Amino acid sequence: MKQYEDKVTAWGIVRPKIRTILVTGSQARQDRPADQWSDLDIDIYVTEFDDYFASGTFADEFGTVWLKQLHQTNDGDPLFWVLYEGGAKVDFTFFPLDFLREQVEKQALMESQQRGYRVLIDKDNLAKFLPPQIFSKPTFEKPSAEEFMSTVNYFWHNAVAVAKQIRRRNMWVVKTTNWQLTGHLFQMIEWQSQVISRKDTWYGGNFLREWTDDETWRALHKVFAHFDPVESWQSLFGAMILFRRIASETAKYLGFEYPTTLDGTITTYIQKLFDDEKTGGEKDRPEFKSQRR
Repeated sequence: MKQYEDKVTAWGIVRPKIRTILVTGSQARQDRPADQWSDLDIDIYVTEFDDYFASGTFADEFGTVWLKQLHQTNDGDPLFWVLYEGGAKVDFTFFPLDFLREQVEKQALMESQQRGYRVLIDKDNLAKFLPPQIFSKPTFEKPSAEEFMSTVNYFWHNAVAVAKQIRRRNMWVVKTTNWQLTGHLFQMIEWQSQVISRKDTWYGGNFLREWTDDETWRALHKVFAHFDPVESWQSLFGAMILFRRIASETAKYLGFEYPTTLDGTITTYIQKLFDDEKTGGEKDRPEFKSQRR
């Protein structure tokens, strides 16, 4: 990725609207440094996000582009995903220069910068006043009772939806809805690892095997299914069992009340949908015994 860093640096130096460029992500980390498959993450602070940037044509100056796609960060800042010839992926995120000033004033790094950053350009000598590169894990705040219950409610809502779609044999919707369900499961796994085990979790499930416990890791092997109704029932019940255990443990640790009545009511309903299932014979039906508390 060094060739792209050099090209981006030379490009940014001669453009007055570009004031600061940072390298973040795996290419700037010391813990878990980049490997041959890692992306290059570039943060660009500008005085104006003009048509030249918005069109994405700037990306063509660094190599042969296979594809490029404009996205937005959670805060609405422009983010370009660019895939270059040979498979190299570079993510360009644009921020207003005032945001950099705000970071300096508050001595606050973005989560993507907290594990490390490198300065390529600093025309206004602002980046040198950012918090030092301590290569630390991002800060973590415990979920509120409302956030916790929202995740619990969404999980069980999606569990019912998955069960209904299995009964309909609407397998595409089973998979898409199940992906939402496992997203809420993953959020609970993160919380458990952070608040109980004090583990350093990584964004999006990266390096999950290293920061989740062995019991959870084994249970996750029962959570994902093929495009098949029998396996989909098995994976749904596996996700329910795992979620119940993790959410109950996390709630107890945080001093929250896990909704056992809601859990039991929905589990009973899903169990009935399963028991009424007709799949062509008993031999085709997966075995499952409810483990409600």
